Amino acid sequence: MADERVVAIKLEQIEQYHGELSEKQQTLSKAAFLRSTTQQRAVERMFENAIQACSDLAQQSPHRISATTVVLQNKRFRSCINTAL
Repeated sequence: MADERVVAIKLEQIEQYHGELSEKQQTLSKAAFLRSTTQQRAVERMFENAIQACSDLAQQSPHRISATTVVLQNKRFRSCINTAL
């Protein structure tokens, strides 16, 4: 059985990381991003954190759904991922 508290926390974390990534995308030009190792590492870490939260969320599922499925079912994340690709 999934722990509802853990699921809620993980969903909040995913929303937070998505918001931070979206903000970076809106406020940081591609050129500035490519010039700044610090910004690149920050974005990389946000993605790592979001992926880890998805993985943790998937572990809470009684059916062990994939973290990718969880993310892709969220329209805002699908948009973020498509933009990143």
